[in-house]
Amino acid sequence: MTPAPELAAAPGFEPTGNLQVHLSANRSADGAVLRAGAVHLGIDAVLDLVGRDGGPLLEPRILVDGNAVSPHSVTRLEAWIPRWHYRGLGWQASLTLVVPIGERGFALRLAAEATHHATLELCLALSPGELEAVRFSGQPLPLPLHRSFDRWTRSMVWDCRSAVPLLALAAHFEGDWRLEDEGELDAVARCSVDLRSGESAGVTAFFGMAPEGDGARTTALHLRRVGWDDLLGRTEAWLRARRAPVAGALEQFASRNLFFSYFFAQADSLDSDEPVMLTSRSFVYYVSGAFWSRDSLLWAFPACLEIDPERAKVLLRTAFVRYARHPGEHAQYLSGTVLYPGFELDEAAAYPFALSSYLERTGDRDLADEPAVREGLRRVLDAVHARAHPTRPLYSTFLSPTDDPVPETPYLAYDNLLLAAALTRLGAALAEPTIAEWGEAIAAEARAFFQAPGPYGPMYAYGTDEQGGARLGDEPAGSLLLLPYLGVCPIDDPVWQATARWIRSQHNPHHYPGRFEGRGSAHFRHPSVFGLVNDLLSDRAADARSLLEAAPLDNGLACEGFDVHHGGVRTGGAFATVAGWLAYALIRQAT
Repeated sequence: MTPAPELAAAPGFEPTGNLQVHLSANRSADGAVLRAGAVHLGIDAVLDLVGRDGGPLLEPRILVDGNAVSPHSVTRLEAWIPRWHYRGLGWQASLTLVVPIGERGFALRLAAEATHHATLELCLALSPGELEAVRFSGQPLPLPLHRSFDRWTRSMVWDCRSAVPLLALAAHFEGDWRLEDEGELDAVARCSVDLRSGESAGVTAFFGMAPEGDGARTTALHLRRVGWDDLLGRTEAWLRARRAPVAGALEQFASRNLFFSYFFAQADSLDSDEPVMLTSRSFVYYVSGAFWSRDSLLWAFPACLEIDPERAKVLLRTAFVRYARHPGEHAQYLSGTVLYPGFELDEAAAYPFALSSYLERTGDRDLADEPAVREGLRRVLDAVHARAHPTRPLYSTFLSPTDDPVPETPYLAYDNLLLAAALTRLGAALAEPTIAEWGEAIAAEARAFFQAPGPYGPMYAYGTDEQGGARLGDEPAGSLLLLPYLGVCPIDDPVWQATARWIRSQHNPHHYPGRFEGRGSAHFRHPSVFGLVNDLLSDRAADARSLLEAAPLDNGLACEGFDVHHGGVRTGGAFATVAGWLAYALIRQAT
């Protein structure tokens, strides 16, 4: 097994980004930007420019009499754009960080307003250190970073130079900034303001990102030309139109997780503009920078389909054309080749399940009729056929939904019933009865084959061997609680009811009672957000909502496992695909 690494506490970040650029590590405490990055398909990794010697890449500061003032709070415009708030005697100020929709860069604005006479200094320290490739673990790239001042665009440029263009960052300043060198790579931009009561002032820094310096410096200038008001207003409008339709106290929470998944579980690559699907763009997640078909198609895809069906179509085509070359493999590089081998039936089933969801939602048959998509689907179904039971319409797996081996019971109930639902729905959506009948045959066989005696009556087993020797259990990442959601049994099915009762009882060795109780697994021995999603999508939605209103999780974002006592993240922080799964469950439960 490969258990999830434990976290002592939430990192305390305010991630934000768009499809081109991400800022994964903006400190909640003071607004410091520790990383700025993008996805680079050419080297199969997330690229982050990080601060020198472990410090901030960009450090905004507000000084009064030479002393830095800390922000007193942070809010999020439209649940996604972080804004830090400061106040002092006779003045108030803010720091806003926006990554504008559709732009290859970001902007930072410091603004102050006086209620009495006030003298302040607005500062921005820039300290780039090195480039890091993030794929599971982060690896520093031993490449030189060059700083220059480009007189043509009046931009500062930090360019990581190599034989292959990788990443460059450029800064262009608007307002009464004065620039000061602080070393070979470092610089500080300062602006002194003397305000009378009612007066205000602000300064803005625009940052362009590209594979090399020319693109970065011209992008920074472009953002200056567009202007702060337009960049912020356009982004707010885009977000406002796509907020989660969830009423009450969880609307902001659901919207933030929805946007985190949309922008961190996919990207447009910096080097080619091609779409990429991945677990997370954040270095915090312990297996970020790679593709899991289950994560992308079962968890993140439904949320994307809710708010952007056109983008969902792009992602689905990408999945079938690029990633279905190796269907069901545990993990793949961003380019689609195998990264971490091992067949998972739920990962193979994710392809027809997502395609059926898209067809049911949009009625768009064009995608399914594309030859490359049809070829991808054929590859998926061939991979499933290769795992067939010798005499029954059931299929084995090498790894479970928590990515761990299951040699004693390779036939898993959830995996087979997920596959049954996917094929039944896809056959109906495509008007192809052969596929639908295949799914119906799997469902009928699985409902009988996987029944076993339990403490509350006949229940569904976790899995069996080839002869039907059953093992009781459940994994929140692929839970039997989801069977009514999948449509393979009704919620009043007495066998499912006995199963649900077992899962939520002390008979389940991974049920963790306490203030923030829930279910985990041998892979992560804590209550999980998966368990909350399972409750939202079955018969315990009210209980799950109450816990979500109280639990801090990963600074308000979904995580893998959380602490049973304080509700904070314990494993799998910055888990972008599961943030989408949670947001989707809240939307579905609300509507």
